[in-house]
Amino acid sequence: MIRVQGGFEMELEKVIQVVLTTNKQAYEQIIKRYYSSIYYYVYQQVGDVEVSKELCQDIFFEAYRSLKRYNSKKASFQTWLYKIANYRCIDYLRSKAYQQRTFDGEDEFLWIASIDFKAVSKKGQHLNIC
Repeated sequence: MIRVQGGFEMELEKVIQVVLTTNKQAYEQIIKRYYSSIYYYVYQQVGDVEVSKELCQDIFFEAYRSLKRYNSKKASFQTWLYKIANYRCIDYLRSKAYQQRTFDGEDEFLWIASIDFKAVSKKGQHLNIC
């Protein structure tokens, strides 16, 4: 159940119908209900606070735009929302923005990758890097 304006409770299906037909502001109640769990999921995927906030905004916007296509007989709303979140995270991780952010330190990466760790680490000895 989701608490909606006026202090009464409505089932999620009814809230969705209200959003689609008369009161778009009721969508805020859906966001309030699911934002923290979606944010946590996105943060676990991308590991960046600002990017996670941005992606959550995109996810909830996409869910709003697609709300007419939501079918409760196929999946729960939460499952449907997580599926949107999952696809959005994948899109981000494939994007040039992520690739550029990840490989800005490519020189250091190439330097570390060029080290022959087997040669450096003798039998029973380990590298002490501090």
